[in-house]
Amino acid sequence: MPYRMAGIDVHKKRLAIVVADAEAEDHYQFERRWYGSNPEQLRVLSEWLVEQQVEEVVMESTAQYWKPVWETLERSWKAICQSREGAGRMSGTLHLAQALSNRGRRGRKSDFRDAERLVNTANWLLNDPRTRKWMIQCLGCRPWGYQHDAPKKFFGRAHLERYFEPMNLDGRGLCEQCRTSKST
Repeated sequence: MPYRMAGIDVHKKRLAIVVADAEAEDHYQFERRWYGSNPEQLRVLSEWLVEQQVEEVVMESTAQYWKPVWETLERSWKAICQSREGAGRMSGTLHLAQALSNRGRRGRKSDFRDAERLVNTANWLLNDPRTRKWMIQCLGCRPWGYQHDAPKKFFGRAHLERYFEPMNLDGRGLCEQCRTSKST
């Protein structure tokens, strides 16, 4: 069974989604779809991701528009994905990328190209053991970052700095932003 990943470029009223086999030898063949951001469309998206046998989803958004998408996928897609037969340890994993990290070359903007870049980058960064060991995820707001005390020189440091923010988690696994919002 192929290991499939989805990339979602989140906007206020619509989502650009691509799905690819992450184990492909050469380059990925992406399947592209548009979905709306209303609750009914998010439910349909979740069902489509289950049909496509997607194991991991990586998304980015420049505002707070990712939250309803995240919540819907966490409630429906993630539970189904983790309970299906043969599910791996990363099955049902959601990743949130920094919006500035996914900036493409200058010129015409393409939402599908942005979503494709998310899949390519996440697959490389999350699966390369040289970078993976320095990555952490906040348990409150869920974005990925890299450990603030990571060594200055190691393979992949430049990519981590480009795609992720440094993150300092407390003993409960919460970032600075979550700690301040929980205390107020």
